[in-house]
Amino acid sequence: MDFADYSNVVLSKPLNYKSLAHKLRLMSKLVKVFVITMIVIFATGCKLTDDAKGPKSDNGEIATVAPGQFKLLANNADVVGALKTAQHVDFKGREGSVTWKLKNVGETGHYDLRFLYALNDPKKQRNMDLYINDEIVTLVRFSNTGSWHYKWEKAQVIVKVNSGINTIKLVSKGNSAPNLKALIISG
Repeated sequence: MDFADYSNVVLSKPLNYKSLAHKLRLMSKLVKVFVITMIVIFATGCKLTDDAKGPKSDNGEIATVAPGQFKLLANNADVVGALKTAQHVDFKGREGSVTWKLKNVGETGHYDLRFLYALNDPKKQRNMDLYINDEIVTLVRFSNTGSWHYKWEKAQVIVKVNSGINTIKLVSKGNSAPNLKALIISG
């Protein structure tokens, strides 16, 4: 058939604009998830692999927690004054810091940061200062979870992150720090 054979085609149903608008909104959400995925992959220096474990960064794996959320393991970050274990970072009662390096954040904006932690100190919190690009931005509060290894909770902050290269750093404040398992980022 050539093009002329289709000139008399009649649509059996008129276009449903509500359905089209819904599909466009859904498509917009999928594009946002894709863009966030690409930002995290490039920001952490990931290389796409064909194995079942998914993308890897130069210093460890990134796991998708939910659409648009990514988990960066603490034991793959730069750690000062603490012990890296197979599962988490343990400060062992000492002072120190954990730093995640993001190499290519695509857009400046506010991001939700959740730090997965465990803390068994019912007498006091073990709060940490949060630095973005070597500037203190807020205090992250870590309350007792009831266990050093089995009861993990999330401390959440929303902070502005610039496009380009960024560092996210937690620094203890004189009371040591909780055990840290991961940083979960969503935008």
